[in-house]
Amino acid sequence: VVLLDEYQDTSIAQRRLLQAAFDGGHAVTAVGDPCQAIYGWRGASVDNIDSFHQHFPAADGAPAARFSLSQNRRSGHSILEIANRESADLRALHPGVEPLRPGSSVGAGAVSCALLPTYAEEIDWLVARIEHMHGGGVPWKDIAVLATTGKDLVAIESALRLRSVPTQLAGAAALLAQPAVVDLRSMLELLHDPTANPAFL
Repeated sequence: VVLLDEYQDTSIAQRRLLQAAFDGGHAVTAVGDPCQAIYGWRGASVDNIDSFHQHFPAADGAPAARFSLSQNRRSGHSILEIANRESADLRALHPGVEPLRPGSSVGAGAVSCALLPTYAEEIDWLVARIEHMHGGGVPWKDIAVLATTGKDLVAIESALRLRSVPTQLAGAAALLAQPAVVDLRSMLELLHDPTANPAFL
């Protein structure tokens, strides 16, 4: 059994290699989302996922079965409503891609968005939103911040601490970027290797 993940990010050459390697006698299944195909610059072809059912037909030669994974268990109705509205034109280009629907009865919540001139202003806006939520009765422990990188989380946490907002970082990257941890790790590296110049600096 062959399981292929993030198949929308494969190139035509990779697809042909997979076809040659697993032609006949192998059950091949691919998971992917043509609406998340962002690697065309490195040779990925969204046609691989759109035409998978033809590239890897069933044993009798008929096009392979397609199943839509449209249930989202991470986001509530409000977020999915915006995502579906913004992606409607893109979904229309890819037959079989359905709008996302919530996987549970997650509360509706509210969605706020800001496009700000600088990174610092974005962080200030986020901190103000968090303080506003807490002022409206949301306990600190019920507020979470997700970011793309650990570096972003460290910057956000620093801004929150300056405003006396209690925080707890999760994840090794964010923890290792904390100044006290950087100092301690550098000392340990120097104890292990006295020539570790970056750690010494």
